[in-house]
Formats: sequence, C-alpha cells, structure tokens
Amino acid sequence: NLQQKHNLGDIERDMWAQIIQNTGDENMRETAQRRIVEVDLREICLALDGVVKKYSETSGAAPKSIEDLAAAGLIQGKPVDPLGGTFFINAKGAVQNTSLLDSQVEERKVFLQGSINKYKEKHGTPPQSLDALRGEYIVPTHPYLDRDWKYNPATGEVK
Repeated sequence: NLQQKHNLGDIERDMWAQIIQNTGDENMRETAQRRIVEVDLREICLALDGVVKKYSETSGAAPKSIEDLAAAGLIQGKPVDPLGGTFFINAKGAVQNTSLLDSQVEERKVFLQGSINKYKEKHGTPPQSLDALRGEYIVPTHPYLDRDWKYNPATGEVK
C-alpha cells in the first residue's frame, strides 16, 4: 500500500521479479507474475489520471469515459488489460481498473470475514450488522465507490 501511495512501482516490480527468480514455489511465482501486471495497471491508471486532468483543463469539463479521451485525441484507443478487466473513470473523476478493484475486493473480503469470525468467537454469535463490528474491529470500505458489502447476519458471511 505504501508503494502504491507513493508511486514506488519500480521497487515493487523489482521485488516481485526477484521472487520469480528465487522461488521454487509455482504458486508464489504465479502470484508474483500477476502482481507485476497489477503494478503496470496501476501505472496506466496514474498516467490516464494525468490525461483526464489535461482533458478537463482544455475542454472545461471532466470526461465521462475513457472513450472521451480517445475521441479528443489524447490517447490512442482504450488501453488493454491483460487480466481481462476494463479501465473506467469513477464518480470522483479518477481512472480505475476492474482487475485491480476485484483483487482489492477479495483481499478486503478475506480481512472482513476474519473480523466477523473473531467477533463470533468472542461473542458466540455473528454480529447483527457490519456496524456492530465497528469500534472493536476495522471494517474496510468496499473498493468500488458505488457498492457496499452484502452481509448475512444469519450465516456471518459477507459478499
């Protein structure tokens, strides 16, 4: 997270490349290869954020989609995500990628499910809502701005 926040993609890429070279674990190698692609996707998002800013400055309005940037001649077509995701401009005007967001959803969901399980161990029953976790446990936000976690208090499962 610090590497992403401070744009240290080269350091992260080198770290994952060293893991690929030095591990005999095929699962770790596959994870490292995916993480390198994710670094590239984040860098594309950052570059496109700069293009969004330029578009807004020159046109006086924010673009509604990546296609607007291409139509204005600022990029040559929509970038391709080798993981199959898509790039889009979110409601706050930032460029995001569905492959990156989906990965964050899974990571945060595992963390949140762990908090729910700890609550259940401590109190004998799952929390009645995710709000009941707050104060005792961290409830991560959903990576997609327009989505919330779906929680079933009867089963203690989150989606």
